[in-house]
Amino acid sequence: MGSPGRGVRGWEWLGALSAGLALGWSFVDYGSWWLPWVAVAPWIAIAETRSPRRAFALGWLGGTAGIACAFV
Repeated sequence: MGSPGRGVRGWEWLGALSAGLALGWSFVDYGSWWLPWVAVAPWIAIAETRSPRRAFALGWLGGTAGIACAFV
Protein backbone atom coordinates (compact mmCIF):
# COMPACT_ATOMS: atom_id res chain seq x y z
CA MET A 1 0.00 0.00 0.00
CA GLY A 2 1.48 3.48 0.06
CA SER A 3 2.10 6.06 2.66
CA PRO A 4 -1.01 7.29 4.48
CA GLY A 5 -0.89 10.81 3.04
CA ARG A 6 -0.43 9.75 -0.56
CA GLY A 7 -4.12 9.60 -1.47
CA VAL A 8 -4.72 13.08 -0.13
CA ARG A 9 -2.31 14.63 -2.61
CA GLY A 10 -4.45 13.62 -5.57
CA TRP A 11 -7.42 15.38 -4.01
CA GLU A 12 -5.28 18.47 -3.38
CA TRP A 13 -4.35 18.72 -7.02
CA LEU A 14 -7.91 18.04 -8.14
CA GLY A 15 -9.26 20.68 -5.76
CA ALA A 16 -6.77 23.29 -6.94
CA LEU A 17 -7.46 22.48 -10.57
CA SER A 18 -11.23 22.62 -10.15
CA ALA A 19 -11.01 25.90 -8.21
CA GLY A 20 -8.92 27.43 -10.98
CA LEU A 21 -11.28 26.24 -13.68
CA ALA A 22 -14.26 27.57 -11.74
CA LEU A 23 -12.62 30.98 -11.44
CA GLY A 24 -11.80 30.99 -15.14
CA TRP A 25 -15.35 29.99 -16.00
CA SER A 26 -16.76 32.79 -13.85
CA PHE A 27 -15.03 35.33 -16.09
CA VAL A 28 -16.42 33.72 -19.23
CA ASP A 29 -20.06 33.46 -18.17
CA TYR A 30 -21.42 36.64 -16.61
CA GLY A 31 -24.41 34.81 -15.13
CA SER A 32 -22.21 32.92 -12.68
CA TRP A 33 -21.41 35.80 -10.35
CA TRP A 34 -21.54 33.48 -7.32
CA LEU A 35 -18.91 31.05 -8.63
CA PRO A 36 -15.74 32.92 -7.55
CA TRP A 37 -16.95 33.01 -3.96
CA VAL A 38 -17.29 29.23 -3.93
CA ALA A 39 -14.14 28.58 -5.97
CA VAL A 40 -11.83 30.52 -3.66
CA ALA A 41 -12.71 28.35 -0.64
CA PRO A 42 -10.50 25.36 -1.64
CA TRP A 43 -7.55 27.68 -2.25
CA ILE A 44 -7.92 29.25 1.18
CA ALA A 45 -8.08 25.79 2.76
CA ILE A 46 -4.98 24.70 0.83
CA ALA A 47 -3.03 27.84 1.72
CA GLU A 48 -3.79 27.50 5.43
CA THR A 49 -3.10 23.79 5.81
CA ARG A 50 -0.17 23.05 3.47
CA SER A 51 3.46 24.02 3.46
CA PRO A 52 4.27 27.23 1.59
CA ARG A 53 6.00 25.33 -1.18
CA ARG A 54 3.05 22.97 -1.78
CA ALA A 55 0.53 25.80 -1.47
CA PHE A 56 2.46 27.77 -4.10
CA ALA A 57 2.54 24.81 -6.48
CA LEU A 58 -1.17 24.14 -6.07
CA GLY A 59 -2.01 27.83 -6.46
CA TRP A 60 0.12 27.99 -9.59
CA LEU A 61 -1.69 24.99 -11.03
CA GLY A 62 -5.11 26.46 -10.31
CA GLY A 63 -4.14 29.88 -11.60
CA THR A 64 -2.78 28.47 -14.82
CA ALA A 65 -5.96 26.44 -15.32
CA GLY A 66 -8.12 29.49 -14.64
CA ILE A 67 -6.23 31.70 -17.09
CA ALA A 68 -6.33 28.96 -19.71
CA CYS A 69 -10.08 28.56 -19.25
CA ALA A 70 -10.78 32.30 -19.35
CA PHE A 71 -8.62 33.26 -22.29
CA VAL A 72 -8.57 30.23 -24.55
